[in-house]
Amino acid sequence: MWGLRYQIHVGGPAFMMARWSHVNSQRIAIDPTKTGAGRQLGKHNVSINLYDIDLSINLTGQKTFHHVVPVVNFGAGIASCGCSVANDPYSFGTPFAFSFGGGLRYAPGGRFMLTADWNDYLYQLHYPTAYYVTPTGGTAAVTGNQARSFWKNNRALTIGASLLFFR
Repeated sequence: MWGLRYQIHVGGPAFMMARWSHVNSQRIAIDPTKTGAGRQLGKHNVSINLYDIDLSINLTGQKTFHHVVPVVNFGAGIASCGCSVANDPYSFGTPFAFSFGGGLRYAPGGRFMLTADWNDYLYQLHYPTAYYVTPTGGTAAVTGNQARSFWKNNRALTIGASLLFFR
């Protein structure tokens, strides 16, 4: 995962933060209308983009404790992916996403700052109806009590360096 973050002070210990994160991942595509080895369409590289706007709060206010500032944040945004594969009816779409997390910032003074953050991005995914249909002579792609819609977690530990402007 890699990305960009822009943060602006909005008053007191509060900051507004806009983020874009890019995740390189893989998914195994299937054709649910077939059975056996013909069902497997292989492993495909996918790129997921996460966009969010968060409210970030410094827990020590506008001060530091030995140059360290503990921070919490929460917000909302969207996730998007160009994950479509021929003959696989699954579509990632552009689901609404929630984000929350916390971290530590090291601010020794001047225009430089180091950050370490833990964040969780939550978004809902939907299996297509075709995954639940049983093909002739086979079994459905999704069996049991698997819900058609479910929430996905993308947890991330990020480490970064910042150059502060207008300080």
